[in-house]
Parts: sequence; C-alpha cells; structure tokens
Amino acid sequence: MMRQIATIEPGMRRQDLTAIFRADGGLTSVRGPQRFVRLECLCIKIDVQFHASGDKPMAESPDDVIETVSKPYLEYPFAD
Repeated sequence: MMRQIATIEPGMRRQDLTAIFRADGGLTSVRGPQRFVRLECLCIKIDVQFHASGDKPMAESPDDVIETVSKPYLEYPFAD
C-alpha cells in the first residue's frame, strides 16, 4: 500500500491521483492545497497542490498537474 502511495509525485496529472485517492470531505480551495483520502483506507491522507491546465484556472480538470505532494498522514475522515 505504501509503495503505491509513494508513486504519486509532482508532474503527474490529477487523473493519475484519482485512481487511488479521492477528494476528502469538508471545505477545500480550488487552487490551494487539497486533501485527498486513500480509497482503500479512509484514514490515510495526503495534501496535494495542483497547477491548473487549460484556460479555466478556477475549475478542476483531470489534466491539472501535481506541483507538490505531502507525506502520507493519518486523520479521521471528514463528512460534508
């Protein structure tokens, strides 16, 4: 599991990340760091900063490029 998490790195696309993570609940900023939760274990999270792709900088796109990825950490899931 940790090996798969470690494959997420800057330069990859949002669509690569969403294969093993999903956006965590709660309020997030579109262009600030976003919190993602592991699909297989909802307590494992990472914070990811993206660079917008395309001509709509305030909209999420599967082609957004990962700029930074935090180390994985444990935290209870958030609910909307």
